[in-house]
Amino acid sequence: VWDIGGDEKVRLLWSHYFIDMQAIIYVIDRSDLSRINLAKTELFRVLNDEKLKSLPLLIYSNKNV
Repeated sequence: VWDIGGDEKVRLLWSHYFIDMQAIIYVIDRSDLSRINLAKTELFRVLNDEKLKSLPLLIYSNKNV
């Protein structure tokens, strides 16, 4: 299990963690509505990676308002 959130510099390194993954759990902080579009963009960027296309995906909405 990797918790690889982070700012823009850290997100550039995410692909180094994609090797041998078995599933994706994507947690969205719903209390920060100003970043929902960024979360969507980053999720689609991750899902476009060939290593991840066939993996199960759980999207978890945290801190619902």
